Amino acid sequence: MLSFLIYLLPLSVVLVARVVILNCVSISGQDLSILENRKSALVKENMQFKKDISYISSLSYVKEQAKKGGFVALPFEFLEVPSLASR
Repeated sequence: MLSFLIYLLPLSVVLVARVVILNCVSISGQDLSILENRKSALVKENMQFKKDISYISSLSYVKEQAKKGGFVALPFEFLEVPSLASR
């Protein structure tokens, strides 16, 4: 009987220590929910940033900002390039 207790005591200490350590290290469901909500908010914010970048880099936005800045389109004409070889 005494030998059984000698083996049982270290085993029970190890099991209790394991449970305590796992409880300290593991993430609770509430913490996981908070992290998932934060991730969702960051994904939405990232998508909005991508849309903003797309709009700001568009030609229509650049033209609009150029007009606001006082830029004007100058008239231009294409020059005819003379043919170097004639037949």
